[in-house]
Amino acid sequence: MLQPNDTSGINTNLQGFKTFGSYSDRFDKFTTYFSYNHLENEGQPMSPVVSTGLGNPSSALPTTTGARAGLNPLPIYSGTGIITTPSGAPMIQTGSDGVTHTNDDLYKWKGGYAITPELNTNLVLAYNNMEVNKVGTSLVTNAAGQTVWGSQLANYSANGYALQNSTGMGKSDQLRETFTVGWGLNGRIFGKWYNNTNVSYFDILNDTIKASSYNPNDPAYKTGAGTITSMAGAGWYQVATKFNNDEFLGRKDLSFATGYEYQHATMRKTVNTLSNYSTNTLSSTAPISSLSGGTTDTNALFSQISWRFLKDWDATPGVRLEHWVASDGLYQKSTNMTGSLNPSDRAVNNWAPKFSLGYQPGNWKFRYSVAKAYRYPVADELFGNSNAVNGSVSIANSTLKPEDGTHHNLLGEYDFENGYVRLNLFHENIQNAIYSQYIYQPGSSVLSSMLSSVGEVQTNGLDISTQFDRVLKSNFDVKVNTTMLDSTIVANPLNTAYVGNQFPLMPHFRTNMLTTYHYGKDLDMSVGTRYTSSMKEYPDNKDTQLTYFGAMTESIFVDLKSTYHFNNRKGHVSAGIDNVNGFQAYQYHPLAQRTYFMQVGYKF
Repeated sequence: MLQPNDTSGINTNLQGFKTFGSYSDRFDKFTTYFSYNHLENEGQPMSPVVSTGLGNPSSALPTTTGARAGLNPLPIYSGTGIITTPSGAPMIQTGSDGVTHTNDDLYKWKGGYAITPELNTNLVLAYNNMEVNKVGTSLVTNAAGQTVWGSQLANYSANGYALQNSTGMGKSDQLRETFTVGWGLNGRIFGKWYNNTNVSYFDILNDTIKASSYNPNDPAYKTGAGTITSMAGAGWYQVATKFNNDEFLGRKDLSFATGYEYQHATMRKTVNTLSNYSTNTLSSTAPISSLSGGTTDTNALFSQISWRFLKDWDATPGVRLEHWVASDGLYQKSTNMTGSLNPSDRAVNNWAPKFSLGYQPGNWKFRYSVAKAYRYPVADELFGNSNAVNGSVSIANSTLKPEDGTHHNLLGEYDFENGYVRLNLFHENIQNAIYSQYIYQPGSSVLSSMLSSVGEVQTNGLDISTQFDRVLKSNFDVKVNTTMLDSTIVANPLNTAYVGNQFPLMPHFRTNMLTTYHYGKDLDMSVGTRYTSSMKEYPDNKDTQLTYFGAMTESIFVDLKSTYHFNNRKGHVSAGIDNVNGFQAYQYHPLAQRTYFMQVGYKF
């Protein structure tokens, strides 16, 4: 991959390389499969360093060159949640967090055994090792041509404004190792009964991020103070088993399915203060900046029965019983336990019914479905408190309620000989939607930003998808998918000012189109278009669509790809360009610009 990049003041060619190899074989009833995937990549800077909330500088402040003037898509809030500077105010970019270098290796082995011709079992082992490194950069130089680093910015001005010191140009190194084990059983166990069982275990062996407060070239770097964040010991395991019978009670018009699921997740995050970044020496005054963690457990039983009560008609009722527990919560703010908070254990029981009615005459398909569903807070949302090297604080919320959703869907589809047209109308109401918002603390008039439950969100939408091969007996294939939706906050007791606003991260319009032309039997050429409308990022809807860091802008990407197959399609060579139109979009962080790629593969 090759991405000529010009974002955040860095003009360079970012490169990437990926290789994948696999081997599989069968020995009587045994099968074996091994694969290796390696990725090396350079990614565009994700977080520009900016000065916001600007005031006129003193005439005594020397000027600089290299800074970039822009507009801030986000409003600036005071510590009490009041907007002090509206969105669209001047913003000066002085640097960035730098190019991200990623080196990733994934090893996977899978073994299978055929217990009977209709019952198989398998075991999967996977080990992943990833390193991510980056060093921030400064765009600013003084009159003498010297680079101005993060700790020096407040002594200078740019574009008529005083600059602000920043820790966003530091160095960051991450090492992550994970291990996954999976076991499965699938097939007929007796009579008309079939079983699908999966057991999986995921363990974070090591996940350590070292981050320095300042760039190594910054005079304030000194001995390299910073933080070290560890997620070692976190992970999850789950068990899921399902039994189904398509001729339940000996009746061909009845199908029955039932099963059990168990999920356990553990989260542990430790942030240590470093006095020396290069040697991992912990600060003697505050070796622990924060320690947080906890566990979640979910048990679920489910059953459903399908009845084909008339020709072309079927009805399926079902129910799911759930028991969710959050426990062992810990939030320690310092080594001596000052400010520690251990959240109370909680348990929640829910039952979630569902029903669908289907009618399939000839090439038509119609189905109405309604279901109750709960989304329980994950461990990081409940317990993931942390302090970043730049001074920002992430506060979890151990009191979060489960998201409570009621979902309706009406499907209509017509199948042609070479494709289909499908339409989905959907309506959903979700109570206690989990998102960060400014809320009033109990007994206080002060607003604080934290993860909390948005009262009720209502979403109405329409999804249209089509796929046709060899359109009008030509050499063209066409695939189109379009989603239109409106997601509105209709109730929010914690902050009524948000009622009537759009719920964040929900675009009004999204469409994807892929056209492929087959030239002969070996050459395929494709053009893809991806469009997403702008979104809001915060429930107050005060952010605006400006093409700068922090915005959730619309995106229009056109992709080209050509693939040539050879030796009876055992081998292939492909090349293409993603975002050939060079559209610069932001989803808070800048998305990739025009990227070239080439691939070769062979199966033997």
